Amino acid sequence: MRFSLLRLVILTMIFCALPAEAVSPDILGYQHENLLTGEVETLERMRGKSSFLLFFQPACKWCLRQSRVLDSLLLSCPGQLNAAALGVHGSRHELKREVRKTHPDFPAYMAGEGLLNELNGIPATPIMLLADAQGAYAGSFRGFVAAEQLVRVLAENHGVVCE
Repeated sequence: MRFSLLRLVILTMIFCALPAEAVSPDILGYQHENLLTGEVETLERMRGKSSFLLFFQPACKWCLRQSRVLDSLLLSCPGQLNAAALGVHGSRHELKREVRKTHPDFPAYMAGEGLLNELNGIPATPIMLLADAQGAYAGSFRGFVAAEQLVRVLAENHGVVCE
């Protein structure tokens, strides 16, 4: 578990150290299973706007709170932001039950192996990845993050101004 956290921290540090001209990895092209429809999909439709990918797991009260923060951000930043939930550490049934409890205003998926392998797993939740409008990795957040901090990051780094 600690090894995975260390890898996530190192990966984040490497991405943050890249020069602006360097190409950051595309995090929207991976396939995930939609928890409501069962269809395998990519997150390609999220391109064109900054996007949060929220990793959640069953019985995670902080994940529920983070989901609500993302719901409020989607309302206060209309048309400028996307979000998707990616379930880990549970069966499809358990993750689907969590989605039914939280009722997020964004789609939920069972996280695909491709992205999980790239990240060397998700050690704990909530964890969020932020993609820029082109789908490239633009940052990560571990643990619960207040709306004010996310609004500040979006405004300063992505030109997203929320009401």
